[in-house]
Amino acid sequence: MISTKPYFFRAIYQWAADNGFTPQIVVDAAVPGVTVPRQYVKDGQIVLNISPGAVSNFTMDNERLSCAARFSGRSLKVDIPLDAVLAIYARETGHGIYFKPDSGAGSGAGGGDESAAATSAPPPAVRPAKPQPQRPHLQLVKSKPPSAESKPSLAESKPSPAESKPPPETSTPPSPAAPRRRTTKGK
Repeated sequence: MISTKPYFFRAIYQWAADNGFTPQIVVDAAVPGVTVPRQYVKDGQIVLNISPGAVSNFTMDNERLSCAARFSGRSLKVDIPLDAVLAIYARETGHGIYFKPDSGAGSGAGGGDESAAATSAPPPAVRPAKPQPQRPHLQLVKSKPPSAESKPSLAESKPSPAESKPPPETSTPPSPAAPRRRTTKGK
């Protein structure tokens, strides 16, 4: 039976690309057959941006993925067995799928569904750094009654000429003009 991992991988990759997100993968660099620049491996893992704009010659089958990626301005070949992929997620949202590390039995072509777990946030080792929102708090502010010194003077409180014009009357119709009398000059 073919593993579900490459299918989950392709689905999340396509979903992220279709939504304009940056698909990233977390790779276990200690798995045999992983070809990545070792100077960028941290704690045995490397996080790679595999968006279409960031890599070239991207190929993937049910067993491995390869591409040319840029590291410090240099294009380097990356070749990764899918067994080494620990996660694929969208950098902007953290949504994706995180795979349990393969333990020999159940890995490769015979792997089952139990090797994957869909989550909404990356595991702590790869969680993007975001500032934690502070809980809002309220503070009581007592106001003082206005004092005599703070009241505006009469000159300050007069409305400006533009403000003193009465509003145009729109609710009452204009009164009709009085009928004119015709006068005739004496004959």
